[in-house]
Amino acid sequence: MMKRMVLRLLPGAVLFALLISGRTLHAHAAGTTVYGGVDYAAVYDFDFYVAQHADLNAMYGNNPAGAIWHFVNFGMNEGRQACAAFNADVYKNRYDDLYRVFGENKRSYYHHYMNYGIAENRSGAGGTVQQPARAQANTQTQENAQEQTNALPAGSSTQARAKLSEIGRDLAAAYNWSKSLVWTNQYASPDAGTRAMANTGFSTGTGGCYVMAATFYEMARDLGYDAHHMSGYVPRRGGGMAIHSWVEVVMDGVIYVVDPDFAYETGGNGYLIQYGQPGTWRYQNYYRMN
Repeated sequence: MMKRMVLRLLPGAVLFALLISGRTLHAHAAGTTVYGGVDYAAVYDFDFYVAQHADLNAMYGNNPAGAIWHFVNFGMNEGRQACAAFNADVYKNRYDDLYRVFGENKRSYYHHYMNYGIAENRSGAGGTVQQPARAQANTQTQENAQEQTNALPAGSSTQARAKLSEIGRDLAAAYNWSKSLVWTNQYASPDAGTRAMANTGFSTGTGGCYVMAATFYEMARDLGYDAHHMSGYVPRRGGGMAIHSWVEVVMDGVIYVVDPDFAYETGGNGYLIQYGQPGTWRYQNYYRMN
């Protein structure tokens, strides 16, 4: 009887100990700053992350593991502030030397601060994002540069324009070229950014899903389409999820998927399909890279 009473009382005693220690279950959750073997404590705090973002609080308020998963895979790319000590936009605008290297690749600023910025006594603190002086001073310069590149649309490139001149200025031709790349796995994450990926594809004629999508995206933008380079996940044949990339093209308010790698891997149609369409991949947890 005594053993049974002790077992019944133990959960209450543990809860009482937590309460008097001043900790919540969220803050006490083990490993909430570690993901994939990397400790993000310098730029991430679970309680701050869910408190600052209502959508995340609704989804992950009671799920520390889910919250850090979102931060690593999506939050950094979106530039979400995840702790009081670091704001990616503030860090980006504060240091011109970093901006010259990383540009608008927000994920890179988190990693730089973690790996180098702290040791260099750099600061990412501050809640007000000031417009950097470079943005004001270089407005005219940027406009002149655009004129000098023959008015390339945002998101296009000279490589994309040259390729379209070669294969024909047509969206279907762009898709057929991108899906014809020789598949290699140079990029297995969105970190490098669209321009670097597209450069690989145009320069080498090789690349995986991110490169295929990046080359098509730049050509679609040069043709004047409302296109967006996407990053997300699709189910693996053997179970689980695989990171993946494709392009969204918006026409007359309708979102279409263009997936050169889907066509490459399955032989199916990946051109102007729609989410949930039978016979396509089930795209999940995705976001626009640009």
